Order: sequence, then C-alpha cells, then structure tokens
Amino acid sequence: MNKNCRIPLTFFFLSVYFLSFPAIAQKKRPPAPVEVATAVMMDIAPMIDVAGTVISRDDAQLAAEVPGRITWMAEVGQFIQKGEAVAQIDDIRFQLQKREAKSKVTAARARTGYLLKESKRLKKMAKNQHTSQTVLEKTVSDYDVSLADLDAAEAQLALIEDNIGKTRILAPFNGYVTERHKMPGEHAKVAEEIVHLVGIENIEIEASAPLMYVSYVKKGAALVVKSRDQKTLAKVSSLVSIGTGQSRQFIMRLAINLHSGRQDWIPGMAVQVSVPTQEKVSQLVIPRDAMVIRRDGIYVFRVQGDNTVERIQVTPGAAAGENIAITGAIKDGDKVVVRGNERLRPGQVVVSIKNP
Repeated sequence: MNKNCRIPLTFFFLSVYFLSFPAIAQKKRPPAPVEVATAVMMDIAPMIDVAGTVISRDDAQLAAEVPGRITWMAEVGQFIQKGEAVAQIDDIRFQLQKREAKSKVTAARARTGYLLKESKRLKKMAKNQHTSQTVLEKTVSDYDVSLADLDAAEAQLALIEDNIGKTRILAPFNGYVTERHKMPGEHAKVAEEIVHLVGIENIEIEASAPLMYVSYVKKGAALVVKSRDQKTLAKVSSLVSIGTGQSRQFIMRLAINLHSGRQDWIPGMAVQVSVPTQEKVSQLVIPRDAMVIRRDGIYVFRVQGDNTVERIQVTPGAAAGENIAITGAIKDGDKVVVRGNERLRPGQVVVSIKNP
C-alpha cells in the first residue's frame, strides 16, 4: 500500500473511534441516582392565597374595678402568669372602711346577743306573769331587727373586702403585657383600661377572602396556612359568610395547633391562607418538583420498565399543596422523577434511591 493511501485510512479509523466514544461513555456511565414519585388521580381545586393574621383568643384590656391611685404596674413585655397581679391600686381607703365595717359588725353581734338573752329571760317571766306581754313582744321585735342589722353589717364588710381584693388587677390567663394605658401615680376610674394583656397559648388565624369564593369554603375544612418559613394545615373553625358593600369580603377563623415546646406562630404575624376558588374535581397530579422547566416547554421524566427515562411534555394546572395537576402523556400510576431530574437526558438509566 502506498503512502498516499495510508493517510485517508488513518483519518477514517480515527473518525470512527471519536464518533463512537460518546456512545461507549454513555453505555459505561453508571445509573443516575434519583428519587421518584407516582402520578395519581386526586380531587383538587384551584387555589388563591389571601392575607391573614395570627391572633390570640386570649386578648384582654384589663380595667380597674374600683377607683383609686395606681401604686404599681407590670412592665411592657413582662410575662404574667394567670392569677398574678398586673397592677395595684392604693387600698388605704378601703382598709379604713373595713375597720369601720368590722366595728359595726361587732356592735351588731353584741346587741343581737343581748336581745337574744333578754328575750329568753322575758319569756320565762311571762309564763309566771312577772312581765307584760307588750314588753316581751317589743324585745322579740328588737331582736329580729338586730338580726337584720347584723346581716347588713356583715354584707357591708364582705363588700368592702371584695373591693380590697379588686385593688389587685389580676391576669385572667397567661400572657404578656403589650401596652400600659396608665402610669403608676395616676388615678384610675372604674372601668378605665389599665393594661393590655395578650396570651400566646391559645391562638388562631383570621383571614378574609373575596365573597365570590365563600361557597367553596366549609366549616371544618383544612386549609394550607403559610408564613415566610413555615407551613401547616389549619381547620376552619368559624365562618362569617356575609360581606359588606365596601369590602365584599367574608371573614374566617382557622384553628391552629402549636408544636410542643415551640412557639411557631406569634400573634400579629402575617400569613397567607390558600382558599379554593372552585369545587374539587378529579385530576391527575404529580409533585411540583417533578416538573423541569425549559425554554421550549415544561417536561417530566417518566421512568420506564427498563429503568431508562423518557421526557414527556406536560401542561400544569391547578396546584394542591406540594402537588400540581397536569395534562399530557402521563397516566395514573406512572413513576416520575422528582429529584435529580435537572441533568437527566432521554434514555438515561436511573436508579431509585427512595421508593415511591
């Protein structure tokens, strides 16, 4: 063979080698580890997110029940246990009234005791006709009046003692002082607000949504509640299905459970509540993470029987939490890749690292 023929043959063999190298590399490439999930039929409805707020069911403006000068108040931000004082009103005037009332009770008891003995003595004398019936009847009448006076004096004493107890404004639940409406040294009137106490152990969500969707929200339904870094399900505990001409919104309350030992939801926190906008219908759903978004469309990698993947174009529909409805060549029961799908290629062999 001459020298001129060797050069084309050399180029030919080199071309065949380099063209077949990717196929050889692909064949020897180990299976790609992925996580898969199953496409299933599910009853879902399209959702919108509406604004909500975490509120406390234990929220009270504590007011004075007796008038007087405030001698002490809890600080803003201070945690108060149920039954502890949040403010103290000067009780010196009531203490003096108590002394006076106790003296009246003592005097009334003494008079009642005397008249009781006198009535018994006169009754014995009346049997022997040593005293007149008129004197006896007057003494018995005076005794009955003294019993009434004693009862009134004891009631007045109890009322004053109750007022003394009310000079200590007590917390009706565990909570934090969030605001002071008066300051120590100021005079408080009856029913005048002193402090604002808010509990954090008994909370719920308040949200409002367009009135057109009220028929799709039912009492007892579980809705998704989201904040910036957490998400949970909350049940609709109450529903005000009447809107106003201005807002055209309905109001709902949702009960939420706190995790043991943690305070994840703080009163005043802004949240979003997912509200259905239509009735639920049966649709094929997959996890959101199964979708791969490209410039030319949205795709899902379906795992075939030989553990290779094929790329299927889909159209997303209504979302339901972590799942989303789709239309396309995916069927109920198909296995789709939800992790590790960003770098997959059609026909690539995969191995599941997590069972669906």
